[in-house]
Amino acid sequence: MEIDNSSLADYLKLTAQLLEIRGENSFKVNAYSQAAFKIDKYPESISQLIHQGRLGAVDGIGTSIKAALEEIVKNNSFTLLTELLDQTPPGILELLKIKGLGPKKVAVVWHQLGITTPGELLYACIENRLLELKGFGQKTQENIKKAIEFLQASNGLAHFASVAQEISGWLPELEKLTEGRVWLSGEMRRESPIIREVLILLDSGTPQLLMDALVSSPRLTAVQQTDQGIKASLKISEIPVILKIISKDIINELIISSADPKHLEEVGIPLNEPLSTEEEWYTKAGLPCIPPTQREGKGEVARARKVGILPDIRPSDLKGVLHLHTRWSDGLNTLEEMAIAAQKLGYQYLGVTDHSKSAVYANGLSEGRVEAQQVEIQSLNKKLFPFKIFSGIEADILGDGSLDYSPEILSTFDFVIASIHSHLNMTEEKAMLRLLNAIENPYTTILGHLTGRLLLARAGYPVNHKLIIDACANNNVVIELNANPWRLDMDWEWISYAVEKGVKISINPDAHSIAGYQDIHWGISAANKSGVGSIPIFNSLSTAEIENWFTVKKNNAKK
Repeated sequence: MEIDNSSLADYLKLTAQLLEIRGENSFKVNAYSQAAFKIDKYPESISQLIHQGRLGAVDGIGTSIKAALEEIVKNNSFTLLTELLDQTPPGILELLKIKGLGPKKVAVVWHQLGITTPGELLYACIENRLLELKGFGQKTQENIKKAIEFLQASNGLAHFASVAQEISGWLPELEKLTEGRVWLSGEMRRESPIIREVLILLDSGTPQLLMDALVSSPRLTAVQQTDQGIKASLKISEIPVILKIISKDIINELIISSADPKHLEEVGIPLNEPLSTEEEWYTKAGLPCIPPTQREGKGEVARARKVGILPDIRPSDLKGVLHLHTRWSDGLNTLEEMAIAAQKLGYQYLGVTDHSKSAVYANGLSEGRVEAQQVEIQSLNKKLFPFKIFSGIEADILGDGSLDYSPEILSTFDFVIASIHSHLNMTEEKAMLRLLNAIENPYTTILGHLTGRLLLARAGYPVNHKLIIDACANNNVVIELNANPWRLDMDWEWISYAVEKGVKISINPDAHSIAGYQDIHWGISAANKSGVGSIPIFNSLSTAEIENWFTVKKNNAKK
């Protein structure tokens, strides 16, 4: 098939972009860029000119580019572009598709921050990493964030948090249309971290009027009517949404549509008779009513038979916040602003954990700046008493598993979160070496975001969860459930094993601004899927209890 001029231009344009990213001289970059523009607008078919031996008729294009065009027409590629692609992480090509992010900016985020995928870049925007880079600012960062979110929506998956926020304003409208007879079902009712579609059940005495209102809803796009309701997409996230109108056996439908099929199988009671409540069905099976968030078919039925149902963790159960960043490193707010905001939210304490010195990209703290921050903490503790600020650090786990300060500096902190932030492309053997060495460091209090994953963006490094959890149990190390909806790491499925081994879980927002405290909600949601209740949650301890924990840990480390 003949390659059209537009496709040929794309080859040359991509070559120009990759050359610019790699810092080639501007003359060479411009030559390919200008040739791409000329070829795209040329009135005759370049492929035909090549076949006819008349490419020389095209003025303003150098010999090397003409040779490249001939090679593309023959082989669907050419040597220089192939070499450039071989030297470039695949995700860089995705970065080039982001509106407002040209080759120069791609080069900066790649070479200075090590970012090679849109997901990593979006998370960097969330953490305000771009603000310190030359040529970037708050507005640029926000525009890039919006552009990436738009691109990722087209992949057909979304974070539970983003979809929940989108439909939260819509549900009251649906309740008015149905006199309150609306139920979220499917993955949304289970509060699954990743959402593939939204399922909403509705009951109405006037189905046609309801259908007409749904069809004309400004919140939907690509609307199709079905026998049972509406299939469409949410206008903002573009996630598929099914609105199913039902008028009988509503409880049965709610159970069936909101539970994983394996859960239904494990409960083992057929849903062939009308039910008045969900509890009624579980009672027939000799079970307490298992909360919708836990109906995943992953051990919750056996656990309910054995120990019953523990109360969900509530926001009020959490007494403090233990992972946050301030202007001392890469946060947007001052330490005092973060402390006052936490106090207003009802927390008794916070643990500030700015980045350590190796995190140059995040303005990590040198030893001298650690001391200066601790002086500020002492002053604020007098000013804000009885609210308590604990001096912590998010210490980078280095390549050999050591932490990012000497024992003398580590001993000055009340607690230490140990996290991997660099060289994430590891074998399981390498990842385990780094993690286990860090866990065995006597100053490690909390293991941060265990796998380094970014949901819908990065799988994370491979680990043996059981060995990591066992090591934390043996070394009295808490494991973080990072509540940022992009992380939710450790994964909720491993929480029950950790609790079984006596390991406490800390639900941490990893907040880089006051607004970041709200992410605790998503961490609580993930933790509740595990069904372990609030007892094993580390930051449900009071100020005195957690201070005692820190003191005992530090004293043991100094021995």
